[in-house]
Amino acid sequence: TDANNCTATYEEVFTTDLANINASFTLPPTNCPNTALTFTNTSTNDTGTTYQWLVNGANVSTDNDLLYTFPDAGATYTITLVATDANNCTATYEEVFTTSLIPNLSTTDTPNICLGESIDLATLTINDANNLGASFTYHTDLPVNPTNQLTETAITPTVTTTYYAAATTPDGCVGTLAVEVVVNELATPVTTPIT
Repeated sequence: TDANNCTATYEEVFTTDLANINASFTLPPTNCPNTALTFTNTSTNDTGTTYQWLVNGANVSTDNDLLYTFPDAGATYTITLVATDANNCTATYEEVFTTSLIPNLSTTDTPNICLGESIDLATLTINDANNLGASFTYHTDLPVNPTNQLTETAITPTVTTTYYAAATTPDGCVGTLAVEVVVNELATPVTTPIT
């Protein structure tokens, strides 16, 4: 409206996006550190929606699902999923996730045997500082797995050998301890001829 009371009008029709975008995910069944864990994206969005995963605010992945290994035991992390559709509308979902403690193993035993002798690894005193009620298995290599697990804990190594005690908690988290079994050569008898 000007000084002469003349007017002009302009209008546009503006339609907002329906904003049906959503974001959600499920947590992995275990929360062990140093293990690749999968957070499954359960969002239901149109084709063309992109996803961004953040851990403690840091961008870590743009995959549909998040596969992530947490380095610290007994630590708390914030997991965030941001969904963005073709109209640049976004939805955010987050969960607080705490990793489990793992067995903290130590021993003061120093197993020494003579060549030809045996030792039962299960008789070693191995302590867990976290007292997690773990069960023990014994292995020939790392990473510990069923293929390198000893079927018997009584062993007869012929040379000094390192074995690995694995303590598995009820929720499946594993701590390991290297145990060196020292094998001493038998002394060679010295004979003195009788003259």
